[in-house]
Amino acid sequence: MESFFDSVECRSGTHCQTCRNRAGGTGFRTGIAAYFRLPNAQWECPHGRPWDMDCKPAPLPILPTPPGPAPAATRSLELCRQCDKFNGSICELQFPKGCCLCTWQAFLERGTCPLTPPRWSSTANLISWAFA
Repeated sequence: MESFFDSVECRSGTHCQTCRNRAGGTGFRTGIAAYFRLPNAQWECPHGRPWDMDCKPAPLPILPTPPGPAPAATRSLELCRQCDKFNGSICELQFPKGCCLCTWQAFLERGTCPLTPPRWSSTANLISWAFA
């Protein structure tokens, strides 16, 4: 799994003000820590961003994607797009109140389709052929 600190979401600088807000960003960091399996929500920024910064920083260079096979999330997303629960962005059955890109990608990479029977299961790296 990709490190959050190497992800486009982190390196773009978009979330730095929230993430570096020591008190107000705790909920944001707790969610990131859960999905990316970080030990806690009070990490020092590996890119040197200070706590409680008051301006939006310039983005860091985006790391190139290594060559190789597409992740399991690609096939999961293909099957989601064929479902009437997919609203063009996310699965409304799994996330009825919406979700951020990090949450959606983590779900595709490690989740299982919420339908019964499921159309896909990236956890087992298998595709359910019940609807194929």
